[in-house]
Amino acid sequence: MIEYFFVPVLNGLKFVSELNPSSWDADFFIETTPEGFSQVDYCQKVNRNETRKIQFQSTEPDNWVVQVEDRNGVVIDSITPSIVWTPTGVNWVQFEAEIVTPFQTDGYYRVFIRQVVFTGAALLDDLNAPLLDNLGEELLDDSPAVPVVDTFATSEWIDVRLEHPNTELLQFSNEYNDENLYFEGGFTANLRAECHIYKRVPASERSAFRNTAGKLKVLSSRTRRRRVLEFKNLPPYLHEQISIGLSLTTVRLNESVYASEEGLSEPEYKSALFLLSNSSAVVEDITGFDPEQNPPLDPIFPIATENNDDIITETNDTIVYKF
Repeated sequence: MIEYFFVPVLNGLKFVSELNPSSWDADFFIETTPEGFSQVDYCQKVNRNETRKIQFQSTEPDNWVVQVEDRNGVVIDSITPSIVWTPTGVNWVQFEAEIVTPFQTDGYYRVFIRQVVFTGAALLDDLNAPLLDNLGEELLDDSPAVPVVDTFATSEWIDVRLEHPNTELLQFSNEYNDENLYFEGGFTANLRAECHIYKRVPASERSAFRNTAGKLKVLSSRTRRRRVLEFKNLPPYLHEQISIGLSLTTVRLNESVYASEEGLSEPEYKSALFLLSNSSAVVEDITGFDPEQNPPLDPIFPIATENNDDIITETNDTIVYKF
């Protein structure tokens, strides 16, 4: 019996596991439809040739495998996860696996996090009863080992196509380990969702002064390039994953890098009986931003010269403006 097993909420895929501490992660989306609501299904979307990294934690360091099955239940890929983090002060380790090959072919898939332990087959006597040694233990055959497979987590269904129209690939990463994820090794949570990004929300920070006569003078300013991400018809678990992703330091989308100051809005349901909903977030373009090259601007005061009509005197550190 494994003492501890946990799949972080923000991952390349959404997993369901009865072993996760929160009961919110114990049921598939289609199974959570309240009585009287319209039952809808939703598949996680992956464009062909995209990859997904997943991480999970366990007190058991051996015998793990990540398996991908098609809609007929046939295992088409098995990946051995690697240990990427052994935190101090705890008794569990962090695993990571990257799913590549299965997502090169269109279809519907599920991903399973499993533990496979191989045991020898019991030797039987003429009455098909197990043979025992002098200590009462079963004698095992040295020939073919029998795999014992336990499934610890199962993903929501995944829909792989050449292209999913009206979707965007969001790539979330962080400058430090957070949200039960090990980011220092380069982990990125890739999520594809129904999303539009086209509205611009101009913003700026400025320092200004107005004299007693009411004349305004801008002392310094810095513009901010902001846009609105609009998400349409998403299940609650995907809103939650995106909300966590927007709290991280870096969001990549369409070759640009963004950060979000306010996070995701509260989802709005089109109907009280329909579980897919819309949300939005304002993000700021930080592509190429270097804090060493872009320090905070201090007010820039003009230098007193004969031709500067804005200044009439300058004494030590005091500048007197003429308005």
